[in-house]
Amino acid sequence: VTTGAVTLQDNQAHSNGGGLYITESKLIANGTKFTNNFGRTGGGALYTFWSEAELKNVTATGNKSDSAGGGIAFSKLSTFTLQGGVIEDNTAKMAGGLLIQNWSEGTVTDLTVRNNQATGNWGGGIAQFGGTVAAYKNCEIYNNKASEGGGMLADIHSNVVAQDLTVRDNISEGTGGGIFARGRLELTSSKVLNNTA
Repeated sequence: VTTGAVTLQDNQAHSNGGGLYITESKLIANGTKFTNNFGRTGGGALYTFWSEAELKNVTATGNKSDSAGGGIAFSKLSTFTLQGGVIEDNTAKMAGGLLIQNWSEGTVTDLTVRNNQATGNWGGGIAQFGGTVAAYKNCEIYNNKASEGGGMLADIHSNVVAQDLTVRDNISEGTGGGIFARGRLELTSSKVLNNTA
């Protein structure tokens, strides 16, 4: 599946992937916009299941889920590269902006994650669960909100390796205004500042 500079807007799914659902396939997206989509059980904008995704300069804005991954969700052994783009103003119970779960693995470069909210509990901007591995470089996570992990949650058995990461001005109503790490977290040349818990 290949998408270019198109907009997927105002779509709904009763399960996963309000804008787009990819299963056992490969997605190449360049300049694609996901706006105001709704995925009830996950991935308001995009949900990948056991798939490969190459995303460049993708924007996910104003998407929602009643469960996890208001913006983008990588799940069930998915592999991904996420380069450039913005994930903003998305909402879910968990992982307001970006969800990485179920042994998925990939790299995230030059991404902005801002103004997302987890209304139930974990990971206002980003949440990683269950054996996932993600390498972040030159990313900015700010103005996100959650009950735990306002900017980012790295849960048990997750691996987060980050270089030149900025996590700022996020809010947690409980633990970890910037980052709540229960898994492996390695930060190099990074800034975590002005967060509130």
